[in-house]
Amino acid sequence: ASQSLVWTPLNTAGEPRPIDINLSEPMNFSVFEERMRNLDKYAGVEVSVIGKSAMGRNIYMVKVAPGGEEGKPIIMLSGNVHAREFAGADYLTKILNDTIRKAQTDPKTRSLLDKVVIVAVPLVNPDGREMIINGGNRNRKSNANGVDLNRAMPSANAGQLSKGVKRVKNFSTKPGLYFFAGYNLGSESETRAMIKWFDYYVPKAFVYIDLHQQGGSQYYNKPFSSAKSDSLSKDFAKRINLLLKKGYRLVSESKYFGLNGDGGTMTDYARSVAEGFRYSYAYGRLTLGIDGEETPLVVFKDIDDRMQYYNPANASFRAVTIEIGRSPSYLGAGSRARALRKREYKKYGWDGFLTGVIGNVLALQPQ
Repeated sequence: ASQSLVWTPLNTAGEPRPIDINLSEPMNFSVFEERMRNLDKYAGVEVSVIGKSAMGRNIYMVKVAPGGEEGKPIIMLSGNVHAREFAGADYLTKILNDTIRKAQTDPKTRSLLDKVVIVAVPLVNPDGREMIINGGNRNRKSNANGVDLNRAMPSANAGQLSKGVKRVKNFSTKPGLYFFAGYNLGSESETRAMIKWFDYYVPKAFVYIDLHQQGGSQYYNKPFSSAKSDSLSKDFAKRINLLLKKGYRLVSESKYFGLNGDGGTMTDYARSVAEGFRYSYAYGRLTLGIDGEETPLVVFKDIDDRMQYYNPANASFRAVTIEIGRSPSYLGAGSRARALRKREYKKYGWDGFLTGVIGNVLALQPQ
């Protein structure tokens, strides 16, 4: 599904400033860009523009690899694909800033960063977020075109309805605040940027973590994926839960997820790529090759029933969705929401999230 890979490094000149990020203070897109430029000034950090939003805002990737990239496990991170779920961009920006800054003077932190490659897209949906900041509807999940980017990925399980399965209520056939997958999967500028990012990194990455904001939990399984793949992701979710003081319980997706009109999320797409599904121009989504035919998921429902055709692109890949926040009060740009998110960050130890994830990744490497 990818075209040519054109990512533009910022190459920001000058020395980085030590920035203290206070989560109770607002972060509009201008402030976010300033923080991206500052991160780009650190040695071993490269910030690139990997695409544009519908309204022309930059979508940034932060790559942290002070020890070089060759042979290092890759950790993928993303956030704020849903406009109202500010915690993703806020937390990732602070985590990256604080960890990189600490590594300048703390040998232990520097040693951890030297051993991995981190690639992060902290703000997938800059337009939707900025619309809320500027007074738009606080419930918006969609981008500026009214497309829910986390339903619009052309994953194996995107928006199909299996015979005898009731269609999910959270489904829309027209642009709006949420749940509209677009007239064609993957057609938004933001989804095109993310497709290229996933297609490039998933085949060689160790883990992908996507930050959302819907109730103190983690999703780890994909009903269409292999049992082994789900087991790897479940194990990593358990590790994250321990790392974050048991604040994010594990939740299992419904067995009909992706067969009931739902699906098409970022993690759905990443897991589809890892499991060896390939893009079909005929079906407009990733499909499985069965006896030389492009076969959509709705035909076979679960790769475990077709293991003779299982040819994963990355058999050791894990993907986890973390849902930050405890109620709708945590959503959006308001001062109370910011204060609640700041309190959660401290309560569950998010300041040690990245170094803890790195520690777990290194512990799981083959000896």
